[in-house]
Amino acid sequence: MLPDNNLVLEDAIFMNCDYLENVENIDKLDSISSYAFANTRLKRLELNVNYIGEGAFANCELLTNINIVADSINAYAFSNCEILKDVVIDAKYILDSAFENCNRIVNLTLENVVEIYDNAFKNCLRLSNVTSNTVNYIGDYAFAG
Repeated sequence: MLPDNNLVLEDAIFMNCDYLENVENIDKLDSISSYAFANTRLKRLELNVNYIGEGAFANCELLTNINIVADSINAYAFSNCEILKDVVIDAKYILDSAFENCNRIVNLTLENVVEIYDNAFKNCLRLSNVTSNTVNYIGDYAFAG
C-alpha cells in the first residue's frame, strides 16, 4: 500500500520488482515518473493522475486491462505489454510509441483524446474496436502494423 501523502513516484522506483502484482492507493498519486512500474507483474490498472512518465508501465507482461485518466501518456508508457486487451483512455495526448507492440489490444476507447503521436499503437495487430469522437491529429504510423 502506498502512503496517502506520496504524490510523486520517482524514476524506476519499482522497476523490475518481479513480485509486484497489485498497487493500492494509486489514486492518491499526482505523477508517475519514468519507468516507475516497468517490468513488474501488474495485472490490472485504474489510474487518475496528471502525468505518466516515459516507459512507466513498459514490459508489464501480465497487464490485461487499463482504465486511465491523465493529461498525457508519455512515450513508451505501456509499450510491450503483450497481453493487454482492453484499454480505456481519458487523456488529451498519447505520445510516441506509448502502446507500441501491445499486440493483443482488441478494444480501445479514447475519451477526450485530441492528439495521437507517431507509432502510438504501432504493431497492435489485433486492434479491432476503436471508439473515439475527439481526435484531431493522428501522427505517422500511429496505427501501423
